[in-house]
Amino acid sequence: MKIVVLGASHGGFETVEELLATYDDLEIKWFEKNDLAAVIGWDKETTIHKIKELEDRQVEIFNKTEVIKVNAKEHKVEAVDRNGNKISESYDKLILSPGAKPNMLPVSGNDLKNIQTLGGREDMDMIREKAQDPTIENVVVVGAGYIGVGAVQILGMAHKNITLIDVSELPLSTYLDSEFTHKIMSEFVDKGVHLAMHNFVQNFVGNDQNEVTSVVTDKAEYPADLVVVAAGSHPNTEWLNGVVDMTERGLIKTDKYLHTSNPDIFAIGDVTEVFYNPGQNDMNISLASNARLQASYVVRNLKDDCYSINGVQGTSAWMAFDYKFAATGLNETTAKRLDVAIDSAFIEVDVPRDHTQISHILFKVVFDPKTRAILGAQIMSKDNLNDNINAISIAIQAKLTIDQLAYGDFFFEPGLKSQRSIFNLVGLKAIEKGTSN
Repeated sequence: MKIVVLGASHGGFETVEELLATYDDLEIKWFEKNDLAAVIGWDKETTIHKIKELEDRQVEIFNKTEVIKVNAKEHKVEAVDRNGNKISESYDKLILSPGAKPNMLPVSGNDLKNIQTLGGREDMDMIREKAQDPTIENVVVVGAGYIGVGAVQILGMAHKNITLIDVSELPLSTYLDSEFTHKIMSEFVDKGVHLAMHNFVQNFVGNDQNEVTSVVTDKAEYPADLVVVAAGSHPNTEWLNGVVDMTERGLIKTDKYLHTSNPDIFAIGDVTEVFYNPGQNDMNISLASNARLQASYVVRNLKDDCYSINGVQGTSAWMAFDYKFAATGLNETTAKRLDVAIDSAFIEVDVPRDHTQISHILFKVVFDPKTRAILGAQIMSKDNLNDNINAISIAIQAKLTIDQLAYGDFFFEPGLKSQRSIFNLVGLKAIEKGTSN
């Protein structure tokens, strides 16, 4: 069987790895329009070793080669390599993981030099290079989500003068509730980041050399030698119009086995929706973990439809300077957007990590006020306790309640002061709140 895989980011990479681990009778053609090693994150030595290993296992790599057309009727793809040469390849099964393109703000001046969108690993590498440029002093980052905050940290460690702009009132508000984001705001201020929240960019201003010099919003003008735009993304699917069915947003429609409207074409990653267990709906959730999970299911369903995806909770983790945080399932923002009734319990406690260290923890659980089923959670600390969120993710998937969380069997280590885990504590808080209501 001949398989064509499009894309080398998380979904595409995981697909190839799983195909090789699962089958020994496949011919694999792997296309990546950018530099494959840079997309995956391989260094030079690793690249040489891995490419030889893949080629020895019948994987033909088309590096810096863009697939521009899919002929589903004839089971062929057409591509163009870096030199403009046209390539045609047939397939028995096609697995699409084209990813998303970062949005550029549709305002005047967006074509000025030193305005950079952030998408993949290569863009982050560029930011690291810019961070070492002594001619760049003032940086404006537009977008206070995961990617924007990541850029702020890289540039902050290089002691740049940073302004963080976002249309929301609080940074990271898509992922965390206000109990957490207010502390993150204080952390940013302590690190010298100027916060320009609830600002809407109007235009970019440049000089005679066509270089950006400032960003104008509805509230102020901010100096900028570099502008980093991290304002969301859109599916890289325009070229697939008429090939597979898509939503109005350009997301590829898939069934529970990840087939597109064409049964021999699968789609995974940022261009698809996944079933979101906490909201009981299909959602586009752009996370590497989701893309890799989908890749695993596609490989298992390559020859027969045997495994349907169980849904996801949108579990993720990140950091904001000294704070490490993780989230899963619903928070106040997503619950409101999906019109889901929720209640919540929040604790801020000091918990011993061992006999000598104590961690200050913020922990919040979100639950259904009627069924008491757990629907989401957030955790944050200056110690890395993010792994704890995985337990709540499984609890959501298993439809456990706050009562089961409160009285769950979590280990107790003699000699430590706390006889209850943070799961017990937040569960008891939720029960207490529910009883008082």
